[in-house]
Amino acid sequence: QLDHDELRVTLERAAVVGGLVLDADSRAPLERFSVHFVEPDLGSGERAIDSYSAQWTRQGHAFTSPDGTWTSVGDELEAGAVTGVEVRAEGYAPARDAHVVARVDFDPATTVFELVRGGSVRGQVLDAEGVPVAGAKVFRGPAGVEARTGFEDQYRSEFSATDAEGRFAFADV
Repeated sequence: QLDHDELRVTLERAAVVGGLVLDADSRAPLERFSVHFVEPDLGSGERAIDSYSAQWTRQGHAFTSPDGTWTSVGDELEAGAVTGVEVRAEGYAPARDAHVVARVDFDPATTVFELVRGGSVRGQVLDAEGVPVAGAKVFRGPAGVEARTGFEDQYRSEFSATDAEGRFAFADV
């Protein structure tokens, strides 16, 4: 049996990550966008955030925010832990920051994502003899990220399978 005078409980405030999403040309806030947690770029002694909803890495969280702000409020993150963040909006190329630190004293202006209008990429996969390759997986990802087994979950929307003529297309790049 424990004497209640000997019990000490210390509560810590949960930290959040968040930011501001802007149109790169006009600097106006984007109102509709999704946010995804991605692989962080950790410095020496840093640790990745954990204990968050799987939705952050799979389909991402969709936001409708007139001022372009978003936060991870609702997920209890450890202050000082790090994640990578990718923001996507229809008609724009994704923007990514691989080093976003969870903070108790959150300020959206510390992490600003400026999205540029996206274009499209179309192509065709041919074998060595020039014959179209049907069903080939084509990966579109951030610079420096190599496609490998297991990326289907984190980069599901960034894989495309070629059609019967070996053609593929990506929008918002």
